[in-house]
Amino acid sequence: MYVAFLDESARNDDFYFMGTVVVDDDSIVKIETSLDHIGRMIAADVPGFDPMTEFHGYDMFHGEGDWRGVPIGWRIKASKLVAKTLANSGAKYVLRGIDIKAQQAKYRRPFAPHSLCTAHSFESVDEVLVRDHESRAMALVVADEHHSAPDSRRNLRSFKASSVYGYTSKPCRRIADTIYFGPSHSSRLLQISDVATFFVNRRETLTESDPRANAAVEQIFGSVMKACRFFYIWAPS
Repeated sequence: MYVAFLDESARNDDFYFMGTVVVDDDSIVKIETSLDHIGRMIAADVPGFDPMTEFHGYDMFHGEGDWRGVPIGWRIKASKLVAKTLANSGAKYVLRGIDIKAQQAKYRRPFAPHSLCTAHSFESVDEVLVRDHESRAMALVVADEHHSAPDSRRNLRSFKASSVYGYTSKPCRRIADTIYFGPSHSSRLLQISDVATFFVNRRETLTESDPRANAAVEQIFGSVMKACRFFYIWAPS
């Protein structure tokens, strides 16, 4: 049994992304151990930093929230180390995205990006398990707490039963049970999904004005891609 940790990232009303980190027992231990170690490294060097602080891509990049006061050098290093952890953990990363402006230009009544991208993510996780010759494997989905939780659970029942016009092309047979929601501040696995997807979003939708920031984002993106098993941003034309 695999566990798929899913998190979202948006770029204003232009793009919507969903990243999923699919893990087995070994990769869970590697990720939790590594992120806890990174937290302790920072705490040993930055006074007042709690080693159990959440790894949150936006706050780490911008120095906000619990990462306010953490020197930029440490924030960059921590982001790189989290991405390397993903690359070396044996986890599978799945990225689905939607070009919202293209979707709105194509369709009079477009589906909500969150619901559509969630469906695409389920389908891609299903495909990755089959492609990796694990046709009997199942994945339990865990997502960050979200206001649409009841709708997501209801939709998943439909996606598992059959293809759903406009959402999925086939039943998602390898998604187990329902979707479980939890707070990301308590889950290192949701955190690594958040960090990976934040930097994929940034790399795909922005041009960095600072060459140093661009180099860091490219390095982090490269590490994430080493774990990536499916990457697609839908832009209907």
